[in-house]
Amino acid sequence: MIINCPLPKFSKFKQYFLHCFFFRLIFGVVNENLWKILVKSRKLNSMNAAYIEPDPRLYEEKLPNGL
Repeated sequence: MIINCPLPKFSKFKQYFLHCFFFRLIFGVVNENLWKILVKSRKLNSMNAAYIEPDPRLYEEKLPNGL
């Protein structure tokens, strides 16, 4: 697979390194922004959601001897 690089002076290693570096930089920025948006929306949802009391019967341990 031949990648047409605008800077033909670079070796394949440098070209690969630059591609990986820029890809990780862009992906990291996008990922961080997505994470911030997710955290914000989750905080808002947890603040707006009504608290529902869990049913204690769901959490009772079933003992084998029926004690």
